[in-house]
Amino acid sequence: MYRKVRKLLVGGSPLAERLLQFYQEHTAEVSAILLYDQTLRAEVRSVISRVAPIVQSIVEGEDLDRPVLSNEDEVEINALLDRIELIASPELKDAIQGIRIDIRTFQDMKVGEVRSLLR
Repeated sequence: MYRKVRKLLVGGSPLAERLLQFYQEHTAEVSAILLYDQTLRAEVRSVISRVAPIVQSIVEGEDLDRPVLSNEDEVEINALLDRIELIASPELKDAIQGIRIDIRTFQDMKVGEVRSLLR
């Protein structure tokens, strides 16, 4: 799945490039945070398992009318970001603020709209 997501993002819109840059710049720090906090890691896995089918739909261009994020998803993701921010570096904290904006943007969108926005 990672390779398909990366293929969609590389050379895409400014939003796609920003998401890819976030991943490249902050994966090590986020991984380290999750390595030492089992509870947070379990919560992140739970959210990822819930949104993975949506990400797959975006990448594959399927189920285009499916909503991307529910209100519940947004609340849960923001709660996770709050917890990560407590121990994040200043650079990661800045990046998280951008991710929060993206989440609000995606909240009322459908898969096809997000796919178009990323290209």
